[in-house]
Amino acid sequence: MSELNIEALEKAGKVATDVLTFAKDFVKPGMKVLDICEELEKRILSEASGMSFPVNVSINEIAAHYTSPENDDTVVPENSIVKIDLGAHVDGRISDAAISVAFNDEYYKLIEVVRDAVELAVSMIRPGVETGKIGEEVYKFVRSKGLITLRDLQGHQIERRKLHAGKTIPSVPYPFSDRIEEGEIYAVEIFVTTGSGSIHEDITKKYIYSLNESYRARPRLKISRKVLSHVRSAYKTLPFARRRVVKALGGTAILGLKELNDIGILRDYPPLIENTKAPVAQREVSVIVESDGAKVYAGLL
Repeated sequence: MSELNIEALEKAGKVATDVLTFAKDFVKPGMKVLDICEELEKRILSEASGMSFPVNVSINEIAAHYTSPENDDTVVPENSIVKIDLGAHVDGRISDAAISVAFNDEYYKLIEVVRDAVELAVSMIRPGVETGKIGEEVYKFVRSKGLITLRDLQGHQIERRKLHAGKTIPSVPYPFSDRIEEGEIYAVEIFVTTGSGSIHEDITKKYIYSLNESYRARPRLKISRKVLSHVRSAYKTLPFARRRVVKALGGTAILGLKELNDIGILRDYPPLIENTKAPVAQREVSVIVESDGAKVYAGLL
């Protein structure tokens, strides 16, 4: 397992865990989401090589992928449930972790069930286990509590500079399974809801992008070429926030991002919304697969 650079992974994991621990008490109703993103990102960047992706602050029925754009006035509502998803990297070795915080007692069950579901999944991880079996047991557990998992969002394998590296760990029964191997790294990620278990993208909000490694097109606009050069240098293949590119290059960078996205050089990650607008809770930890089980190196259980 020496090729994994355990020291770098554990440092990235500690940064993510420490910032999540801070966020748990820092986030309050009435706060601007932009201020939360900026504060948590500042803390990550002060201790790590960079962020694995922009800090996500997803509220109520927004399951994932909301980070503030520039000049965002969105605030954390009273009586809400907030998902905080973040990660750090050290020389490309990635951590990925998330918690949910609730400002209404009716959401505590969601948070307890998703935490217990992640613990169940982690306890099942070991070499030779089929990922579909984990999904089946997680799904049965969550359904036994009167809730349902989000079927389209899954845990995922992690590799150096690759947040989603191939194998997945579902949270529903799945006909196609991957087999877990020693030395692999996974983000064990589960979402639960009182709703339908289905999601859709809000394509009107594109605030997160990443570079498409297989792109072949050539951008027409000068600002697009400038944005592309900046992204290659600053983020490589990892996701990044629109607001950070705008801060670095100015407001015209939005035109460049749009062209690069339109011609396939950049992928976009719009916010993901529960179809019935039901509240969603999330929990996530990162693990290293060892010979006798999974070692959590990032996140809170």
